[in-house]
Amino acid sequence: MDKKSIEQSARALKKAKELVRKFTGLSAEDVDELNERMKAIGTRSSMEQLNRLAAAAGMFGLTDKEKILEFVEAADKVNVALSQF
Repeated sequence: MDKKSIEQSARALKKAKELVRKFTGLSAEDVDELNERMKAIGTRSSMEQLNRLAAAAGMFGLTDKEKILEFVEAADKVNVALSQF
């Protein structure tokens, strides 16, 4: 991966984290903690994708970190399964 790609990925992840804050109402520290927990999810999805799922959880009214994490895990499994078709 070249420097430009790394920078683009970093910006995309930052934007996705901002969406999590916007839609869930979590603090920056809570989003960072959530991201540490999401790193443990066994998936091929990127952290940007997982953060976008966390933001979607907020759109559905979830604001509790545990519930958001559960949503992300379940939604990620669906996304990975559907990508097989």
